[in-house]
Amino acid sequence: MDSNSLEAFLFPQYQQRVEEFKLKNKKFIHYTSAEAVHQIITKKSIWLRNVRLMNDWSEIYHGLNLLVKEILDNQKIHDFVDRLNSIHPDIVFDAVQAIRGSKYERSTQTYIASFSEHLSGSEDLYGRLSMWRAYGGKQPVAVVLNETPFFGEADELGAFTSSVLYANDINKFLDQLLENLIQYESSIAGSSREDLLNKLHWAFLSGICCLKHMGFEEEREWRVIHMPDLMPSKYIKSDTVIINGIPQVIYKLPIKEIPEIGFLGSSIPKVINKLIIGPNEHQFMLWNHFVGLLKAEGCENPEDKVVISNIPLRNN
Repeated sequence: MDSNSLEAFLFPQYQQRVEEFKLKNKKFIHYTSAEAVHQIITKKSIWLRNVRLMNDWSEIYHGLNLLVKEILDNQKIHDFVDRLNSIHPDIVFDAVQAIRGSKYERSTQTYIASFSEHLSGSEDLYGRLSMWRAYGGKQPVAVVLNETPFFGEADELGAFTSSVLYANDINKFLDQLLENLIQYESSIAGSSREDLLNKLHWAFLSGICCLKHMGFEEEREWRVIHMPDLMPSKYIKSDTVIINGIPQVIYKLPIKEIPEIGFLGSSIPKVINKLIIGPNEHQFMLWNHFVGLLKAEGCENPEDKVVISNIPLRNN
């Protein structure tokens, strides 16, 4: 079975979201602090942090428990499991056991950066109120990013982009998998056990990292994920930093062109679409600072790339 068909079968939601993203010319946005955006531009990297240090690190266990429970216990998915096992005996069980057996290790070896879908229109002018309230502290700034490097084919980079699936149950996702299995069954039958097991493993890992409670749906989140033990990379470097008093390992996703692996459209002038200065008392000082930074990086018309949000958000 060709790789594109296998990915369309195992990652139906991702494929649909990417197509929609490109069709509607959407952008990504990263809500964070002025300090973090300064570091992104001057150091040309975005930090990937361990999932156990997320705002609510229990999200990773929400994904793990939901996925394993549905696959092992849901009667509806038995046909899906039986069909795959008829191609390669016990392949689903082996993939699930690999995930269950590495529950602790997987959570300590997964690093992510979170982004949101940015909508044109009012969000271009103001940003999103709920995100300003949740992220960035007293000097929030958001960086709007073009999508090209997120959907590239630079496998050697060692990171992948995945959309978040908001669900308290995953019946809809599993229903889509079953429909795709029926559609692609004859092609899947020609795949090797190793190839199919590897793809199943990655599909389950993606599900674990990107299944989130429906209460967070308005965030429209995407994640860039790096697992250094499974995808070692000479381009994504580790460092030890102290954040909120906690010493921790982070990985740095490069924001620069790496043409030898096809990581393109990723330099500061190409990937940064605009900056939005969030509600705070130092907006004009920050505007001047970031216009100067973008100008120094060779961005055209930097004054037009930095926007001040006038949402009257209270900062306590």
